[in-house]
Amino acid sequence: MNITRLLIFLALISNCILAKAHDTSYYAAESKLSSGKWVKVKVIEPGMQQIEHSELRSLMDTVEH
Repeated sequence: MNITRLLIFLALISNCILAKAHDTSYYAAESKLSSGKWVKVKVIEPGMQQIEHSELRSLMDTVEH
């Protein structure tokens, strides 16, 4: 392992260790995202994915209620 890779690795690890959670006052008291039906969709390729309305309805019909 070369020194550059090692330094990058150490920098990433130190950022993870030093990361701190925000105080609860940082977050909105209410959010549109806090309610509704959520599903996790597995995708094959990384990046932005477009899901057509008909595909979304079809996916939602297969989700157990």
